Amino acid sequence: MQDVQVRQVVVGTVDEAEILYRGQPLSEVPRFKKTRFSTSLFYTEERVSANILIAALSSVGHDIREITPKERSDFEVRTVTGALLSLEVENLITSDLYITQQIQDLSAGVSEWAFGTAEVASRLQGIQVSFVIPEYSREEELSAASEELKRYLYSTDFSSVDTGRFGPVSSDYSVLSSLQARVLVRRGNSSFVQVTQGARAVASPAVGAYEVIQHLRQYQAQAKARPSHASWLIVWFQSLYNPFSVGAASNLLREIDIAPYDQIIVADGREIAVIMPSASPE
Repeated sequence: MQDVQVRQVVVGTVDEAEILYRGQPLSEVPRFKKTRFSTSLFYTEERVSANILIAALSSVGHDIREITPKERSDFEVRTVTGALLSLEVENLITSDLYITQQIQDLSAGVSEWAFGTAEVASRLQGIQVSFVIPEYSREEELSAASEELKRYLYSTDFSSVDTGRFGPVSSDYSVLSSLQARVLVRRGNSSFVQVTQGARAVASPAVGAYEVIQHLRQYQAQAKARPSHASWLIVWFQSLYNPFSVGAASNLLREIDIAPYDQIIVADGREIAVIMPSASPE
């Protein structure tokens, strides 16, 4: 049985110019990466790792001075007090959030294209277009959906479109129709194009807790099978429909065998748990 200390995730003001990443100020490290559809929606892997390290370590009392990536997901971190920490970082994104992020990427990419294409942008002045995709099964469908969304925006005369209510996308757009996509066109002071998912059922926190424990055990098994010099493991859990609460899962976390690490940090964005060996009885 391990000791588990739960606290709130607290990140104070961070001056990125004062934190070094691979020897250069973090403020100079590219922030966003080009993804499948968009150019400025998701952080680069370097930024994700740095953000996790800063949030997790500052929440447990360690302010970072320098981050040095090693092999795989290993990092060496020097704190402002001069302490040297060896860590691994695992950014755990559940399948439900991954799917949602793909839709967000699609939405951002279509919007970038629409307002970056002069002929389309001029016809979208004062027009707000919202697409909802209730069904989503295969990633390859999104590429075809992207092209059909662009075709819809390029060919639609918005001055003659009924506004104020959702309706099915025309069967001329076969992929969108198969996905049961619906569209709402409104007029307003601002202009936007967005693609969202339909509503889904939300699982209980217990579902998220057991998923985290399962992933954690799998990650530990892999760590034991390969050489690593890291003494700490940080697992940052991100979910959407399978909510996870560090506090609610603290009893489950006590049962985790933390080997080969000296301690494990698990965070859900709101709370953070530090798992370490129980103190020896006196």
